[in-house]
Amino acid sequence: MTTEHATQLRNHWWWRPGWRADRQFYTWHLTFTGQRDLHRLVTAYQHALRDVPGLDLIPVDWLHLTMQGVGFVDEIAPADIRAIADTATRHLAELPPAKVTFHRPVVRPEALALPPTPIETLFAIRDAIRAGIAAVWGDDHVPETNNRFQPHLSMAYVNTDGPATAAVAALNSVQPEPAHVTVTEASLIVLHRDDHLYHWDTFASGQFAAQS
Repeated sequence: MTTEHATQLRNHWWWRPGWRADRQFYTWHLTFTGQRDLHRLVTAYQHALRDVPGLDLIPVDWLHLTMQGVGFVDEIAPADIRAIADTATRHLAELPPAKVTFHRPVVRPEALALPPTPIETLFAIRDAIRAGIAAVWGDDHVPETNNRFQPHLSMAYVNTDGPATAAVAALNSVQPEPAHVTVTEASLIVLHRDDHLYHWDTFASGQFAAQS
């Protein structure tokens, strides 16, 4: 993932292919309920961004790291999504908990985000999920590609086109300590995209192997 700030911002909330009001999407995310150290870091940056126009700050309850899309709910058979949940969960159970660090943000064209390190841990999680999908649909029918995966945790979405100067200056005005996070599961969620916010209901959770 690039660490260079964008110079121009653009509205994140355009309707991507297939999306429309009230439509829902199956996807795998890492979510961060109860991760107080991460919440501290995000809150520090969001406080600095509070007067920057054109941003939708993401409530800490809805922080997420997108791992792997599956498809629109109305296009996937219930038996298929259940099988994908089950097979991916078995693959995820072979992985150790994911220890990642977040620190300095990057201004992307449509979002202000925290890149995680190390990314290799996250690619291993994504590979396990993709193996679960492939077991049900076949290798040639796994959505998305690995070469475009750029793991990041968004703190704010852009809602207005314009220069990035104010957002960059606000983020540079604070120097919080990094946040260290241990993630113990990945979640298959039903994603909703309404009211300038991504929110979800959890369909299934894949627990990683217990720490020894």
